[in-house]
Amino acid sequence: MTPDRGPGQGETGAALELYLVEQATERLIAFDATEGKLFAEILGVVEAAGYAEQPRTPAAVIAPIAERGDEAVAPRVPDSPQRFTVTIGVVHVVQAANDRKGDRARDRLSRALTRSRRALAGWQPPGQREAMTLRRGRIVRVDGGRVSWVDEYEIGHWPSQGGIAAA
Repeated sequence: MTPDRGPGQGETGAALELYLVEQATERLIAFDATEGKLFAEILGVVEAAGYAEQPRTPAAVIAPIAERGDEAVAPRVPDSPQRFTVTIGVVHVVQAANDRKGDRARDRLSRALTRSRRALAGWQPPGQREAMTLRRGRIVRVDGGRVSWVDEYEIGHWPSQGGIAAA
């Protein structure tokens, strides 16, 4: 896929989500290396699914979450282009075992969130017209001495009509 015709310039469905996961994973790996390696593992969800055990911590696992269409335009105007919003998530996993007060886990999670947010919030993936926007974050799991937090990023796109990208 070339940067000027990447997914989102004419595709809907899983292709764009998987492309964004791949690009965000590459971006975070490069950013982490440049800033001084913090993450032990940075994986796309498909790669992480192949692991028999949980990844080493701190870890970032990037996954597609959702795609939704903007209902404001499509129902009113026949044959109008419809804007879509794609959401991907970065699941941060940090070790919290033997940390009764949570000080080490809080520090590890804070550093991981800061690193990934600096890499991805406001970043424009190759081939996309819009930048990634951080929408929300929340704890998703506390289990087995680990804490997992997901940050959700959104990006809008207009699928093309007849091979020409809509503006």
